[in-house]
Amino acid sequence: MAEAWAAEYKNKTRKGSYYRKRAEIAAQLIQKHCPTGKYLDFGCGQGFLVGNMASRGYEAYGCDLSPEMLKRAEVVVSRHGLSNVEFDVSDLSKLDRFADRSVDVLISTLALHHLPDRSRLVNSFIEFTRVLKPDGRLYFSDLGQLRSERSVAEFASQYADRQPEVFNVDYLNSLRAAFGLADFRAAIRPLGSRVRLYSTFFVPYMVVVKSPDAVMLDEVRRQRIDNIESALPASQKADLKTL
Repeated sequence: MAEAWAAEYKNKTRKGSYYRKRAEIAAQLIQKHCPTGKYLDFGCGQGFLVGNMASRGYEAYGCDLSPEMLKRAEVVVSRHGLSNVEFDVSDLSKLDRFADRSVDVLISTLALHHLPDRSRLVNSFIEFTRVLKPDGRLYFSDLGQLRSERSVAEFASQYADRQPEVFNVDYLNSLRAAFGLADFRAAIRPLGSRVRLYSTFFVPYMVVVKSPDAVMLDEVRRQRIDNIESALPASQKADLKTL
């Protein structure tokens, strides 16, 4: 799976584009609110987003439960000669390495559904609240729980002819593991008015938890995102328009 993800990002396919978009949002957050602050990516995987932030000069940290993923992350950052980034094998619900109110920006991309149950989701947000500075910013995006197994199967099969089978299976399992909107509402309570919860229209396919002004993009980054979207295949452009 780690090798498949590396190829996906390198070849600038659908998942790679998703992470590049998140990089632009994260950069906007840091530049606007804490240009010299600490950036932390929960569930960082192979470190593409963390490496992107570090390459822009930010102090970046990546946490993940998979040692194999973090080994690949170390290769990514060392290949680019980056020294302002650190990785740590950490559980999202137990961030002992980070002191109270020590982090300026928290980012998580498609990682929360890997938590085993609702209690761990709640515990994770308690930890996020603890480590985030009072004026810190947060942006999390993840899958939402669909209402029926039929819907799960429909979504999981939509890219079956356009990606390796390992991704089809992973997509199916991820959709089945996703948390519902009620779970997210309960989990974000410790953060109070510091964040808002959003989901896609009609069905909660994607869920975003963010600081109120987390996605105010300047024109330069908006253009970069437009360029990423314009390079997508026609089928994925249609998916994005529908979404």
